[in-house]
Amino acid sequence: MHFPKSVCVSVNECFVHGIPSTRPLDFGDKINIDITAYLDGHHGDNNLTVFYGQPSHDIKLKVMEVAQKALYEAISICKPGVPINQIGKTIEKVANGNGMHVC
Repeated sequence: MHFPKSVCVSVNECFVHGIPSTRPLDFGDKINIDITAYLDGHHGDNNLTVFYGQPSHDIKLKVMEVAQKALYEAISICKPGVPINQIGKTIEKVANGNGMHVC
């Protein structure tokens, strides 16, 4: 549809690529903001996780642990001949296996 950019917002267990809803945020919610831009034939993707209020220590720790594990496992599969979509599939597998979801 020729949109030059897009934003996906995920809340709590949804790790990335959520669709915003009208649900009010609750104190301690994890919010993931995924911003994509398209410029001169190239996509750029940036992602930020923030918390609304002060989350519990356990939630912060789980988000950090799952994100780091997904990062390292995705890096480990990168080599010549591996389709680039395997990076996302690896991240999704790690997230789903740790109680989070790639929506």
